[in-house]
Amino acid sequence: FISYAHLDNLPLLDEKGWVTSFRSVFSRMLAQRLGQNADPIVWIDTEKLQGNSALTPEIKEALADSAAMISVLSPSYINSDWCRQELQEFCILAKQSGGLLIDNKARVFKVVKLPPDSINILPDPLRDVRDYPFFKEEDGYLIQLDPGSNQFEFINATQRLAADAARLIKELETESKAQESS
Repeated sequence: FISYAHLDNLPLLDEKGWVTSFRSVFSRMLAQRLGQNADPIVWIDTEKLQGNSALTPEIKEALADSAAMISVLSPSYINSDWCRQELQEFCILAKQSGGLLIDNKARVFKVVKLPPDSINILPDPLRDVRDYPFFKEEDGYLIQLDPGSNQFEFINATQRLAADAARLIKELETESKAQESS
């Protein structure tokens, strides 16, 4: 499940949005790491829901079915009540289905598209997990990695995330099989 602020997926030119491109590359890399012929289901919400909307049944179902959540962190994400609701709901559901930590690894991944001004405003599950930076500093400016203009760096950052996500999914599958056997 990818949680993101819709502002972070607006196309900058005539290409796909950043989150859409990220999802496409990530799901293919994850499939390769898991040894699957088809891309795994990497769910994103494509609706433009208002910040005061309740989580829809479709989103709640997708959260409940998800092995992990990827939060695409940006200033827009931090300012989104909706994103915080998704994160809180995932944490509640994860605790009910195997726990929020598997072998001391969080089921929440923090993809930092652009860092927010302060880490103190991050929700608890995101404050303590490792960053997957998708930005670089250049001449004193923070530049987001883009699949078009920073392709090599974008691919490398996505590879690290896919490797860790695949390890987590395999661990969840192992735990699930062990519980079914008992």
